[in-house]
Amino acid sequence: RLAVFVKEFGILSAPYLAEGFQGIRKVVTSPMLDEWNAKLKAASGHYALSFNWWQGERHLLTNKPVKVPADLAGMRMRTPGAPVWVETIRAMGATPTPMGWGEVYPALQQQVIDAVEAQHPASFGARLYEVTKHLTKTGHFNLITGIVTSAAWFDKLSPENQKILREETLAAGDFASQLTQDSLAGIEAEFKAKGMTIAEVDKAPFIAATKSVYDKLGYGELRTKVEALIK
Repeated sequence: RLAVFVKEFGILSAPYLAEGFQGIRKVVTSPMLDEWNAKLKAASGHYALSFNWWQGERHLLTNKPVKVPADLAGMRMRTPGAPVWVETIRAMGATPTPMGWGEVYPALQQQVIDAVEAQHPASFGARLYEVTKHLTKTGHFNLITGIVTSAAWFDKLSPENQKILREETLAAGDFASQLTQDSLAGIEAEFKAKGMTIAEVDKAPFIAATKSVYDKLGYGELRTKVEALIK
């Protein structure tokens, strides 16, 4: 959502930007984020205290097996409405269908959509194992969020308190993200117990299919900078 004010934030939702939490963490704890934060303050009056709250990699939930992007042809897949999400799902071969998360279960049940993509905690919590059969671990997005406050309020704090607040929100984000990481194997076991098939796939075809999203949305140059940062 911050990409509405500062475009650079949108790349954090782009496909295959980094590998898992540790990969994306390198980006959101770098001086690059400080630059984006300065732009955010000027553009909207907001300030991101930390942006390392990882909710997991997002995977595909379908009623047909998926091994390669071509298997998604003709599938109507729910997606949030942000351009980077919509274009990624389109590039993967599915038909992006923006809708609210609360609508997903009945939409799958009534076959308004054929598929959805989500991180494990959300998809299990929404009981999507009742309306889908296959979970394909594409890991195409890292869902990363942050704690955002008023820049005017933050600026009124003493430098010492600003430092403490940033350090503690960063530590809390790391703690919460580790809890998420630790929960994933257990959630997969629960999915299997509910009758879902979980498939590991070769990500290379999906990475190749979505590479064009960066240039299409004007993130090509920024991606090069990010890749240099996380190597």
